[in-house]
Amino acid sequence: MNNTNSWHKITGADKDEMLDRIIHENIRLAKKVADMQRVIKEYKSHAEHHKKRAETDQLTGVGSRHSLDTWEEIHYEPKKNTYIAICFDLVKFKYVNDTFGHDIGDKVLTIFAIKLLETFRFNMREDCAGKFFAPDNLFVRQGGDEFAVILTLDPKISKVDFLKIIDERINSNLIVNFEDMGMGEEIRHHFMDVRCRYSYAFSEPRIDLETLLQKADSKNKS
Repeated sequence: MNNTNSWHKITGADKDEMLDRIIHENIRLAKKVADMQRVIKEYKSHAEHHKKRAETDQLTGVGSRHSLDTWEEIHYEPKKNTYIAICFDLVKFKYVNDTFGHDIGDKVLTIFAIKLLETFRFNMREDCAGKFFAPDNLFVRQGGDEFAVILTLDPKISKVDFLKIIDERINSNLIVNFEDMGMGEEIRHHFMDVRCRYSYAFSEPRIDLETLLQKADSKNKS
């Protein structure tokens, strides 16, 4: 009985065909991976965009209350650093808002937020020796006409000196007056300068950020 060899002899043409299939399959897989990576990148980009939007107050451009958790996670180290929370609410804002309308009220809030940034986003070397504030201060609109700032203190500076400078800067800078508004002269005598009340609290090693803000805010409303 004859045994015939049933194996197929692989020719050069067969090898070329197999190689082509492997190459095409690798190309297909590479494109699929690239598409998946693109989708993931787009998803992350959209998620980051929506997160950033949620953490930004859409009227004034400062942080919203949603930004507190992110800032606390990244920057807040109360066992290592000392922080001060300063809470503000606007005096005469309700009068201006009710008298001139919400558009003017919104403009007052926006101008105040800008002045808040200008007042506290700086290096304090001109005022005293040492660096008073870190560049990662937090600015938040808590709602309505209420704002808050979280500052990191330089341990070389006393709290007394710090508060003295803070008080001077707030009283001289954080006023929204008629000239800021660009309104017609005919209503000058009706407009009242919008100032702010403020209160503060210093951090303690075991106090979280929300509690620190509550302490500062409660003093403003007592």
